Amino acid sequence: MQDKPNKKDPSCNASQSPSISHNSLPEDIPRNILAFRTITTLLSRIQQGRASQVPQPYTAQLNRDERRELKISNAFSTLAVIEHEIVAVVTNRDTETLEVIASIQSPNDNFSYIERSNSLFSGLTSQNFQSVEIPQNHSKDAPQPTVLSTAEAITDAKVLAGLALVDDEAIKLSHPTAAKHLWILSKLLCMKEPSNDGPKRDITALINRIRRYIIATCYPKMNRRMQHRLSRSYVQSLGGITAFQFSESERDGLPPKDEIESDRRFLVNILLPLASDSIYKTKTPKLLEQAQLAYDLKPFQLYTNETCTEFHQLFIEILQGFETSLDELAQTRGAEEVSTRGSDEFKENVRLVLVHGYGLQMLSKGAGLKMHLKTIAPLLINNPVLRSESEMSILNAGAEQQELELDRDVEAVRPFASKEGAEIPLWMSYINWLELMVTYFDAVSTLVCYVTGQYFNHEAISIRILVAPPVDRRLLPWQELFADSTLFPTLPDYDAGFSCAGWHINNADILEFLSNALDTLSKAEAAKITWDEKDVKQTILNIEAVQSFKLPEWEERAEDILVKLRGLDGLSPGADLVQEISTDIRSLCKSSTFFTSLEDNRGFSGTLHCEACLGFQVGSIIGSSERRGGVIARDSHNSVTACTLPTWLPGNIVDSMNQHFGGLLRQKLVDMIVKHTRNCT
Repeated sequence: MQDKPNKKDPSCNASQSPSISHNSLPEDIPRNILAFRTITTLLSRIQQGRASQVPQPYTAQLNRDERRELKISNAFSTLAVIEHEIVAVVTNRDTETLEVIASIQSPNDNFSYIERSNSLFSGLTSQNFQSVEIPQNHSKDAPQPTVLSTAEAITDAKVLAGLALVDDEAIKLSHPTAAKHLWILSKLLCMKEPSNDGPKRDITALINRIRRYIIATCYPKMNRRMQHRLSRSYVQSLGGITAFQFSESERDGLPPKDEIESDRRFLVNILLPLASDSIYKTKTPKLLEQAQLAYDLKPFQLYTNETCTEFHQLFIEILQGFETSLDELAQTRGAEEVSTRGSDEFKENVRLVLVHGYGLQMLSKGAGLKMHLKTIAPLLINNPVLRSESEMSILNAGAEQQELELDRDVEAVRPFASKEGAEIPLWMSYINWLELMVTYFDAVSTLVCYVTGQYFNHEAISIRILVAPPVDRRLLPWQELFADSTLFPTLPDYDAGFSCAGWHINNADILEFLSNALDTLSKAEAAKITWDEKDVKQTILNIEAVQSFKLPEWEERAEDILVKLRGLDGLSPGADLVQEISTDIRSLCKSSTFFTSLEDNRGFSGTLHCEACLGFQVGSIIGSSERRGGVIARDSHNSVTACTLPTWLPGNIVDSMNQHFGGLLRQKLVDMIVKHTRNCT
């Protein structure tokens, strides 16, 4: 825990971070907010174990300036995440300094107790963090959020000294809080290099310094993604391919200029400089010929019949090197609580992550990798490792941290996901996954290009942190939710494009359906027990009960199990058949994870809806306000996740969100009932 700061002492160190009490919880949470928690929790559980649905990009509705604004916000929100934080960001470029306001909920920050306050938000007021005035549209008696400002001018030398930098190697030697991390990032982005014409921003020096700082600071999130079960499946499936046939037909004419440029940068900036280095063991004489052509500004092709084998082997080596160096970086980092100088081993791992990551970043945007993945796609489609991963239920993913990751960004890059009803090509899923693995590199490039470009007319970046309140575990029981028409919609929202199917189904029908499903579920669990006890007759009766419920997913699995059970005819089954039936019964139970979750009494495990918190505070969400500034959330919205709302949010806004998300939930449940009814008839 940190020492309690003296808020009146102007000498408070700049490295101190904003603090709140995790023990200070609101005594009373409005019933409609508890309903919102239950609605989003149920929606997230329905999605678990199902094929991913990739949403339409919101940027299609925006003009060029708004897309640029959103891209900047997205980059900040990406880089704000060190490991587990949930972050929403808004930027405002209409001020003298670039304003970046972030709403952060971090389960890992060691927040200290400051003082009891009527506010649900508490903040540190010191030399660098100061609260702002309460907006006029808020009641003075209502609990208000505190915004922490980091706008104090700090010299470049002080930043460098605070980071213990060596030359241009930004090696962070302690684990900062998210607020302190954003403050450091804002100072690094505005750094200038000495020149004969005065201090100037140097894009090469800037991007190298920030890349190293981000790698040395945000590697926990990067490593978790690479160590994720889904990522390992992608790497294993690619590494398992040792032979393939080159196909010129997979080349889609002349690639776009940006793809050609990415291939050129890979050859010139990665392959040529490392030709004499011992980093890569793959022999690449044919690729080096193309690299020399690219260096001489002559026509080249990264992926050809002559280079395809070298390309595949080198790609796998870079991918595995990125995974290994991230893992070793985490191991050489040391204890989180201790700030020590970075070891040579740690610095070398930072360099390796940078080399491998930059190479993968260029490949993910180039034409060569796209053509290669299309070429080997037939060998990947039936890969058992990847196929089993896509079918695995999230609720049975194992560790809680794995569940958290699957519910967010990683969920959108699962293989065999669909978009607008059509399955995404498998080669594109690999590209999407790889882009997620190097998203920190893309975010650094975006921000550095912005601050060194024509649109950045600011001398400083002001980071303000909206500190999220602690969240308790209370939920509204789902039985109460469906029984209360003031909290849950009773009719479908046809204006929102919902189907007319099941228009006659009311909320009482939904309650009855869920209750009956729970009764049937108990039979599936009982079948698992009776089979383990070698009671074949009772197992058949239990599976027949599951089949009779006529829920499509359960019925098909139950029928397959019954065929195998009835085929035993009193004979002793072989070991393979016993294992097969055991697996099928467990799979049947896993297919009912949503209904199983209805009996989960662990309470709410979601996070604060940061965009709602931030959007209401600054009134600047693109599409709902004339003021420019896009709110971007990192680690959310590839699918609906369990979340809650700040208690100071006006009741009418909470009710409208309940109507919207409640309508989504209602339609999904109605669709289940419609399928069930069709099977029964």
